[in-house]
Formats: sequence, structure tokens, C-alpha cells
Amino acid sequence: MRAPDFVEPLIGYRQWSLHHDALWSPFVEYMWASGVNVADCASAGGHLDPAPAHECACGLHAWYRPCPRLGYATPDLIGGAVAMWGEVELHAGGMRGQFATIVALVLPLAHTPKRRRLAAIAETLEVEAVPARQLVETARHHGLPIGAGLAPSAA
Repeated sequence: MRAPDFVEPLIGYRQWSLHHDALWSPFVEYMWASGVNVADCASAGGHLDPAPAHECACGLHAWYRPCPRLGYATPDLIGGAVAMWGEVELHAGGMRGQFATIVALVLPLAHTPKRRRLAAIAETLEVEAVPARQLVETARHHGLPIGAGLAPSAA
């Protein structure tokens, strides 16, 4: 038995693709659900270890800082925050976790159909939809950010 490194969930930031009134990971076919999302490995060879396995790219991914506001310029990118726990691997650019839940979504600035769709999804997922400037503060109600010096450097 080994003691966990962190007791509180870790806060990460990511983007989703908005398709058919659901949030999807932009690079793999995974639809995020309300509540707890559980990582699995979809690689061809697979592995016995639970995701995220050290020698694999599987797991639920997140960055340490909020994403650039690229989502405003596209019809389908949505930014937000997740709380992550269980087995978590820290990398220079972000982290991969075993369990995660969406804790907040960023509202687009303009009052457009995209904003209305996002508000409806946030209500369905039972998470807050907030302006970008409130994302970090809102996320901190659900966990802790990775402290300075804890994430590996890119060097």
C-alpha cells in the first residue's frame, strides 16, 4: 500500500470540442459525462496497468494553466477546468489522470448560439459556466492547482 501524494483533487484546464450538444475530447473519441469520468486505454496493444500508464499516452489530459482563448474564434472549441484524482502523472506541459470531473466551463464573450448551447450543456452537466476571468477562482473551489516547482521542467 502506498500513500497518495495529494489528498485534494488537482485542478487542470483543457478544451473540448462541442458536438451534438456534448463535450468531446478534441484528439480522441471520448465524450465527457456528468460526474466522474474514468480514463481507459484505447491503444492497440493495451496494458495491464490502469490508465494513465507510465509508458503510454492514455489518461484524461489537462494543462496546468487555463487554455488560450482560441475557442472564441471557432464554433466548436470550449475551454474549462477539471478536478483530477487517482493515479496522476505530471509532465512538463500538463498532467494525465485516472479520474476527472468537469468543474467549470468558459462562457463565450458574445451572446451567440454557441453561448446558449454551452449554457445548456453546463446545466445538463451540473457545472458552472463562467466568464474566462472567473475560471481560476471557480476551479479552486474544487481542488488545488499544481504548486510551483512540482511539475517537471521541459529540460
